[in-house]
Amino acid sequence: MATKLNTNVKFGGDPTAKLWAAHQKNEYTRVDNYKEALCYMCFSRKAALATLIEICKDCMDKKGAEPILAAVKNKIYGQCYKCGEYKMSIFYLNVRLCQLCHKRIAKHLKNYNKKGGPFEVDPFYKNLRRKLGKDWKVLYKTPSSFGL
Repeated sequence: MATKLNTNVKFGGDPTAKLWAAHQKNEYTRVDNYKEALCYMCFSRKAALATLIEICKDCMDKKGAEPILAAVKNKIYGQCYKCGEYKMSIFYLNVRLCQLCHKRIAKHLKNYNKKGGPFEVDPFYKNLRRKLGKDWKVLYKTPSSFGL
């Protein structure tokens, strides 16, 4: 059971207080006294925490932009946490997710890391390994090939 949220806390800086006030005015990004907010993935009103996710343009268009807290970055290429596919135009977003959606993403990332991470799963690196052979990291000059 969620505990009551203390909204009278003095924040560390003026920009944080302004951002919190802006989020509380919007009905989609508001957090009530029991830490309940709208989950971005399942659109249920449950206890939710803010987190960063990567989502493709297609999935973001289906979900809408109302519950997004902040758009952090646009990536050219990456894996979508919603559909699990590698696509162009990935958005790195700050959103609120419920515990069930957090577990879904954690399970997805755990399986991703168990399979070997980006160098074993990503179609781009799989293609490089197929074309360039076992010394593909040296030939392609990735940061990991220099020990960074």
